Amino acid sequence: MKNQLLRLALTLIVVLPIASARAADILVIVDSSGSMQESTPDGVSRIDAAKSALLGLPASLRDHDVGVMLFGHRTTSRQAGACQDIELRLPIAPFVEAEYQLTIAALQPLGATPIANSLLLGRDVLLARQRETQKSVIVVTDGNETCGGDPVEVAKMLREAGFNIKIHVVGFDVDRQQEMQLRSIASAGGGEYVLARDASELRKALPEMVHTALRTTVVEELERRELVVDRFDSDDLGDEWTVIRPDFERYAAVDGELLIVSQHSDDENNSPHLGDWHDTDKTKNVVQRTAPIVANEYEVSVDLDLAISSLGQGAALQLRADDHHVIELAYSAHPYGNNIERKFTMCKILGDHVASVASSLATGTASDADQMTLKIVKRGLVFTGFVKIADPKTGKVEWREVGLQAAPGFESAHPALIAANGWENRPEATATFDHFMVHENVLKRTVSDTQPEDAAFFTVFDNTAAFENDFVILDPSEMHMGLNRGLNIVSQYGIPGDESDPLKNLVLLNRELPKGNYEIEVQATTRLTNQNSDVGIALFQDHRSALFLGHAAFGGGGYNYDPQLQFEKVLGDERTGTRQWLSHVRGKQVTLVFKITKRGRKYTAEVYAPTEKKDERAWIRIGEQTLLRFQPRLGFYAWNRSAETYGRGPAHEVNICFERVVVRPID
Repeated sequence: MKNQLLRLALTLIVVLPIASARAADILVIVDSSGSMQESTPDGVSRIDAAKSALLGLPASLRDHDVGVMLFGHRTTSRQAGACQDIELRLPIAPFVEAEYQLTIAALQPLGATPIANSLLLGRDVLLARQRETQKSVIVVTDGNETCGGDPVEVAKMLREAGFNIKIHVVGFDVDRQQEMQLRSIASAGGGEYVLARDASELRKALPEMVHTALRTTVVEELERRELVVDRFDSDDLGDEWTVIRPDFERYAAVDGELLIVSQHSDDENNSPHLGDWHDTDKTKNVVQRTAPIVANEYEVSVDLDLAISSLGQGAALQLRADDHHVIELAYSAHPYGNNIERKFTMCKILGDHVASVASSLATGTASDADQMTLKIVKRGLVFTGFVKIADPKTGKVEWREVGLQAAPGFESAHPALIAANGWENRPEATATFDHFMVHENVLKRTVSDTQPEDAAFFTVFDNTAAFENDFVILDPSEMHMGLNRGLNIVSQYGIPGDESDPLKNLVLLNRELPKGNYEIEVQATTRLTNQNSDVGIALFQDHRSALFLGHAAFGGGGYNYDPQLQFEKVLGDERTGTRQWLSHVRGKQVTLVFKITKRGRKYTAEVYAPTEKKDERAWIRIGEQTLLRFQPRLGFYAWNRSAETYGRGPAHEVNICFERVVVRPID
């Protein structure tokens, strides 16, 4: 009973789609239950704390359509109908601050806490709105449902109701048992949970949650266009295909299939471990589409049958600008002790620069031809290789990812099909290709592109001229950086604080940070795939005085790696830092929000990241660092702390896409 009396009976449900050309729908639902009359731990009445927090939101609401729903405001919890005391006081419409303030100022605590019924009515209100607008729900409450409903099931139902919605929860001064249900509501609703212990934390939590809801990036496919389909039904490839270095005795379109017989094209300077199992400018019978693909996002696929019987045999699907600028998804035989390993390799060749990621299928020769579909998917500057093939152990046919390569500047390319022998004096193998397809993907990417009113600097990296004016690049490498749906930086070898191996493509904001205290938030999407990669943001004065807040993968022993969040200080020859494990995102693409807050000479780092619970995200405090004589600039980086991965050759190159930056002064 005492815990119930201590509850702050305020439930705020804010439905916030991502800012775009269309205003967001925001529905504020206030639980005005009787316990609002009690005091918070810091001596402020619950109703006054709630009003203060709610009245601090208009700066975040002005650009959106806003409604206010109240419950528990007309009937006490002991009266009949208390659990149905729900009213849409302000219908959703363009935000009018005066009406909003009058509604909030008039709050009087009386009734019960029907969270589930309020969510149900909120669903009806939102379903009447345009479904294309993304919506997010923020629930701020002092405790659990008191009317017998199941808000967790209702939150799940809202997520499945046919529109894009997230439900976030702020728990105010709740006990452990209450917190379990509130976390479950957020998890079922695809949102995050935040705990506010007193009135000051509540005032901070509400704007924080609104900003978080606006930060989420959503990518959806609007249309899938078929650009090319070729089943090789004609004996003549026609003008649509060009054969580079033709050997007419070893390629032909026959009976609805393209046959290419492998020939030796090895360069002794190319190692199979690099993925370059053939010499790109000596490979014969490169069957290439005459016209390049002209699209920003697309998929290229082809069916392949290949019976590997000897070391060095292989075939590949390529995207080619020329012989020395190639993205390649290959299936080939590599040495494995005294045996061979049949594996897939996703490789990029940019001049003298070669990088690859490999995935093993099996060891030894195949008893029959392996039948598969090869597919390369381009999204922005990133090319990802997939293969659809039967699992050798289970026989189950499914798509598996081989790996990805980021290739700035590699925009328009010709698809091509090849077969080759990477080793001399080996038997020929016949690669059979069929059902070649190219699809353009028309994608809509929604990110909060509305500049906050209090921002000292803001960008979503969508303008090349503005980028060149606002940023400078230390030790630039064009093949490792580019603008495409954000700022993409591809990792290279370098160590923070080591001037002999400086960080390449360190991008620095070309202006001073605010005087006094400030807060920096940077949203970015990335994926770590091997040891010693590190991507993130920096406060950088010089190579001997800097702070780095990053998503890093450190060696976990042998071939393993452990993703972590880390906050590292470089001061002279010393590097010190704090880390938080994030092992559950190993190998997964993840969107993070990096935040550094400066107060005096102390810098605190937090990251908004996925938790171990499905669809749940939360702020994770990484640590605090102190620097005294420090006048940094904001930076963005991606590097490999080691040039090699344990037992696997060159370190994978990792791409990070920075999507949104906000720098704001704070008190």
